[in-house]
Amino acid sequence: MSKNKKIIIGVIIVLLIIVIGIVVAYKLIENSVTKIELKSADDFEIEFSNKKPTDSYRVYTILSKTETDKYDYTIYGYDGSVNIRIDGKDYSLKEALLENKITMNEIISKANKDLNDKKITGDMYQDGGSMIYKYENYTIIKCHTLDGNRDVYIGNTEMTIDDVI
Repeated sequence: MSKNKKIIIGVIIVLLIIVIGIVVAYKLIENSVTKIELKSADDFEIEFSNKKPTDSYRVYTILSKTETDKYDYTIYGYDGSVNIRIDGKDYSLKEALLENKITMNEIISKANKDLNDKKITGDMYQDGGSMIYKYENYTIIKCHTLDGNRDVYIGNTEMTIDDVI
């Protein structure tokens, strides 16, 4: 075998080892990243204040999916203002979400836990799986409709899915 062929074979072997090393490193990094759990708030409470809305302002946007890449759905308020107390400090819900003080997943997870623990009442709509969570002072609706609506509504205790969709 000529000297040039030996060099070419050696270079190919080194390149294969490098590519395999990169693939293995990427897989290790990918696996470790997906195991990280985002936990931003241990103690929080939604604070809902009723207000006298005009008909045009009953449903309003708290955080649009176009304002952030964190959510692929919009978060709305209904018939009142929505704030949140996290570890004893008050925030508007929009501020808390944008500043990573809390996530909507944490809020919905707590609602699911409260429902399972029978601290609140709730139900699933027959529209694809939308959920309603009824607290003493407010209601949360997490849409999951057959047409792809995944929006979240936080409103007064009388709010139903028919009021907002």
